[in-house]
Amino acid sequence: IGINNLGASSWETRKGILLRTENGGQAWTVAMEKEALLMGAVAFWNESLGYSFWSLFRDNYDNTEVYYTQNAGLEWTRIGTIREELVQRAKCLSSITVWAIGLKASRSGDGGQTWNSWNWFSPVPSGEKRFVPRDIDAIETENIWLAGAAFSNPTDAEGLLMGTTNAGGAWKKELQIPGSPFQCLDVV
Repeated sequence: IGINNLGASSWETRKGILLRTENGGQAWTVAMEKEALLMGAVAFWNESLGYSFWSLFRDNYDNTEVYYTQNAGLEWTRIGTIREELVQRAKCLSSITVWAIGLKASRSGDGGQTWNSWNWFSPVPSGEKRFVPRDIDAIETENIWLAGAAFSNPTDAEGLLMGTTNAGGAWKKELQIPGSPFQCLDVV
């Protein structure tokens, strides 16, 4: 569970906390705590290997620090950075392939050390809509879908499903529904 104390009195007194349990939720302990950084997402590949994402969340251009654990969250090590991204959701597709979304989509194929990113939010070519991914799912590491909202202003939002069959080498608009931004996605 990720907890952020957004009600702090200043940017410097904010704190993000990651909790863990070993007994099915009967008791919780602090696995990681960061001063000033807030918890954006956490994703585990299995019961031992996982990633957590932390950022200042001051503006759209803050970096996200990526940490990983190999012992079920007992110890966390900083492994990489996603530049100018505020990660809100992440998904492990293998022990080394991790996707993260915020205002853009980012993929690591080396366990979180380096990241490739796709930005449809800013800047936007004239006549195009911004796209903010809200959820991500996959059948395998190459076939990815992003569900989210496309808009040029608050009154023309639409749902947009983007897909790739080559790990982000090329993206295709799969489904668009005017007036109904997409919030979640589950592929079976």
